[in-house]
Amino acid sequence: ADIINFVVITAAASACNSSIFTTGRMLSSLTKDAKQPLTMKLNRLSKHQVPGNALNFSALVITLAVVLNLLFPDMVFTLVSSVATTCFLFIWGSIILTHLKYRRTTDDMQIKFKAPWFPWADYFVLALLMLVAVILVFQLDTAIALGLSIVWLSSLYLIKGHQMKRAQA
Repeated sequence: ADIINFVVITAAASACNSSIFTTGRMLSSLTKDAKQPLTMKLNRLSKHQVPGNALNFSALVITLAVVLNLLFPDMVFTLVSSVATTCFLFIWGSIILTHLKYRRTTDDMQIKFKAPWFPWADYFVLALLMLVAVILVFQLDTAIALGLSIVWLSSLYLIKGHQMKRAQA
């Protein structure tokens, strides 16, 4: 049992280390051309070319997850996985909607690879994504996560729209 526990803990530590590294690098890359001072700080590299601020931010988020797990041990896994599920629903829904718009605005002769069963496959995938969202509403834990994700994504959309209006003015 001790050997199995050691292997599991080592694997978890390795996965956490990998997550911090990739998230830190991704945050640094995504904020490369940022114009807001707070966002620009995430891209700042140390003298060893390490995105220290982005790594610290990633570690802070993981620490927040640990604290939440200590405070609400029965609820955190469901909350985090439900938020991730909701974000995946949003991302894949956006991809499908983008594909539908692309196909409507592009001449069929220009498309070298055409997705099979267009547009019915796209509508089918959107229906499945909606079904998963509806299923999330049936449990309180997942409904809370769905609601929080919708508020979060709506806030990001409104903030970006406000920034774009200010930039145009």
